[in-house]
Amino acid sequence: MKNCKGNYVKPANQLCAEVLETIDNLISEITDAHVLYKKCVVATPKPIDDAVRRKFLLEESIERNEAPGLDCFTYGYYLAYFWMNNRMTRDALGIKGGTVGEWVRCKKELPYTQDMPS
Repeated sequence: MKNCKGNYVKPANQLCAEVLETIDNLISEITDAHVLYKKCVVATPKPIDDAVRRKFLLEESIERNEAPGLDCFTYGYYLAYFWMNNRMTRDALGIKGGTVGEWVRCKKELPYTQDMPS
C-alpha cells in the first residue's frame, strides 16, 4: 500500500491500482449483511440498480428464476416474495384485489435518507 502514497481513489501508480483491484475482488466475495455468511444470490424480484452502494454486485435474481441455496440467509426472502404475492395469502390478510401491486421486500423508491449523522 506504500505505492499508493495515500491516493486510493484514482491511483496514478500501476502497482497501486493492481493491489486495489485485488482488494476489491476479495471484498466482493464477502456478504454485505455479515462477513461470516455465505455469498448467495440476491433474493429480489428484479435486478437492483443502486449506485449509492459501492460494491453491491448485481447477482442473479428471482426474475432469472435462480433461487438461493437452502443454506443461504436470503432463502427466506426468496420464499417471502412468493408468499406475499400469492392470491390466497393476500385474501387471508384481507388485502383487497387491485389495491396493492406486486410486493417488493426492499423498495428503493421510498423517499428517505440513508445517511445518519453521528
